Amino acid sequence: MTKDFIKNLIERKIYIKAVRFICAFKLVDKFPPVPLLKKYLENSRSSTKNSCKRKKSLEEKDKAANREIAALRDVLGCITDYNLETQFPPKDIERRVLELEKLKAERRNAASTSAVEVGPKQPDVKKCDNSGSARKQQAQPQNRNKRARTAVSTVRPHAMPVPAHGGHGHFGYAGNYSLSPYLGAGQQFVRNHYLFHF
Repeated sequence: MTKDFIKNLIERKIYIKAVRFICAFKLVDKFPPVPLLKKYLENSRSSTKNSCKRKKSLEEKDKAANREIAALRDVLGCITDYNLETQFPPKDIERRVLELEKLKAERRNAASTSAVEVGPKQPDVKKCDNSGSARKQQAQPQNRNKRARTAVSTVRPHAMPVPAHGGHGHFGYAGNYSLSPYLGAGQQFVRNHYLFHF
């Protein structure tokens, strides 16, 4: 009955539990425990390698390493509990645990270093287009010049004094008026060489 149960565990690859039953029931001669422990470690290591080869996240790779570390420690526990050191020296197992711990630390450091180098993404800042304001500033002096020229052009020149002449329609100097030849839009008359606007 116990033998069948142990065979069933071995077929299902539940090696650690099978080894504990083997050693507990003193069936070491029927089921050697060391080959089972080595198979267990081989399967665990193969699973870790496959996980690292695939493009997986850092968290998934750490989980695979942690599973192998747990398997290694299970084997170490069996070796210590059942005095199997002579058949299966634990040195190589302990070395492998240290390698995996170091590998995990290196991956974390590499990930943190790359995150610091890249840094947070800066938001896009649109450059101010100063061309429009520059054109407006250039246009303002031009507009002022145009207004100045327009103001100058609308000012009519003052009528010059015109001496009065004798003849029809004209009067002399003393208290008389003479029609200016420089009449603008309004009526402009000259008296004694001075311009009067009406």
